[in-house]
Amino acid sequence: MLRFRPCIALGLVGSARRLPQNATTVSSMLGYGARRILPHPYLLTTFSKPPAQQASSHLPFLNLRRLLVWRKAVIPKTRNGSAANTDTQPGTSFSFTDALTTISQVILIGTTATIIFAAFVPEKISDRLSNYKSRLTERRHEKMLQHMASNRPYISATMSHKHSKTISDGKEDVEISNIVSYDQIYHWGIAKDMENVLFTAPIVRYGILSGSIGSGKSRLMRRLAVDRPYMAFLSMGLISGVKSLVDALSEEVGYDFDDWTERMLSSYFFNGQGSDTSTPLDKLAFLLDEIEEACWKLKYDPANSSTQNRPVLIFDDIDMLDMDDPPSRKALRMLFNAANKWAREDTAQVIFTCSDKTYGQTLGKSIRREVLDNAKVYTVGHLHREAAERFLKEHLHRQPTPSELRLVLAVLGTRIGDLLRVCEEANKNGKSLGDLVEEELATGMSEVARALTDVTTSLTGNTGAAKLNSLLRYLDARAAIYPNPRGGDGPAARFDSAISTRDTWAQARKAGVTELLEKLMAQDMIGYDGDFDSERVRNAYRRYRGLDKKKSWFRKEVQVEL
Repeated sequence: MLRFRPCIALGLVGSARRLPQNATTVSSMLGYGARRILPHPYLLTTFSKPPAQQASSHLPFLNLRRLLVWRKAVIPKTRNGSAANTDTQPGTSFSFTDALTTISQVILIGTTATIIFAAFVPEKISDRLSNYKSRLTERRHEKMLQHMASNRPYISATMSHKHSKTISDGKEDVEISNIVSYDQIYHWGIAKDMENVLFTAPIVRYGILSGSIGSGKSRLMRRLAVDRPYMAFLSMGLISGVKSLVDALSEEVGYDFDDWTERMLSSYFFNGQGSDTSTPLDKLAFLLDEIEEACWKLKYDPANSSTQNRPVLIFDDIDMLDMDDPPSRKALRMLFNAANKWAREDTAQVIFTCSDKTYGQTLGKSIRREVLDNAKVYTVGHLHREAAERFLKEHLHRQPTPSELRLVLAVLGTRIGDLLRVCEEANKNGKSLGDLVEEELATGMSEVARALTDVTTSLTGNTGAAKLNSLLRYLDARAAIYPNPRGGDGPAARFDSAISTRDTWAQARKAGVTELLEKLMAQDMIGYDGDFDSERVRNAYRRYRGLDKKKSWFRKEVQVEL
């Protein structure tokens, strides 16, 4: 080996370290090295580093330099074990290790050049990164607006099915009917006011729709939402926490948290962190900020200047959120703060729907008063009698007779949820409206009995008996009162409802049954106004107590015929 690779034997690398032609033995080589390099003869017994290596030992990353620069000579052996003739030039084969070495060298050179370029011209690097971030943001916001402008059947779709109709000649004709139709508006007063106040730019206030369960809040908002150019409709029925809220809202507005390429680039280059360690509340705040920026982009879009369209975000049934969970309560507060901010800045319109109990009892404890004061509040009550008759005629396959209409409205009332159940049962099972009314009363009686049993279980002794007697006297008195025949959503109806609510709770406090009524309210037997939740519940209580067979002490000889 020393005969054929003397340079490597002495640790000399490169063409500048060539030995004399007559240096063929080890002693001659060492003598030559002593004369050229080593000043002291006693150091000839060791293999010292050549001057080039001594100079390079002060360089950083010496091991890396050796790995990338040095080349080890390998002497192949023949099949019989003797060394092969190496007088010829070494082979030029390119292995996988050489490829990795080349790639690492290219990466090292490129990284060094980039760092040097950024050190001398940081403004250009900053401008390029800013432009790239702007393109990412614009693409993200454009995608969100396109998604909110798209047609989503789960918001506006109707439930169509076939049914048979007998004609005079005995033949059957198949027709298509919509049991749940969002094409009709039955609360015209609220719809017109929302169109003029909430959906017309400039926006100043956000909206809250309150009402009892089954009053038609969700139906009304779905019908109004389909006419908006940009809208998002989020139902809280399946929201179990802040994480599911963020996932559902991001899907509804078209923001993709799972875009790992964009998230990685944004985190490394713009946020200064490489891992996503944010909490669900942090992600909700980030998502609301993204929605706001997309709305600002739409507001100042020259193509939108003539129409002045604003995105509409609807959060339906916020009662389903767990208000006992602190993160959920904080998330709801963030949604209301965003709605108030966007309304004051004329950026987007947000509308919440909830029960009247949630609006009166829960929101005031979680949301700041100045935020609630900026909301335009609508109370969705029972339908006007004419609107209820039109609802039955449009949803029943067989046109009802006038006596059937009077029976249904007198017993079940004019709440959309109760009327819709009767229509669905009549269309699917073919039962008469009289039989369905009796079934609804029987079901209502069971609900009333269960609610009263749950509430009065804790009443014991003479004091409990006295409270129970006061509660039944109060309920008997409310059951004997017929509802306001005017109904509807007009100012006069709302005024009468407010006066009735005030007087009802005053009577409850006078009778000492306020605490028991609040428990019945949790059972959906009593509404937020202190009266029965619906005419169906009122008449079921009358049947349960037998008030249709005896006189009531609240009014003289009030008879109820069912």
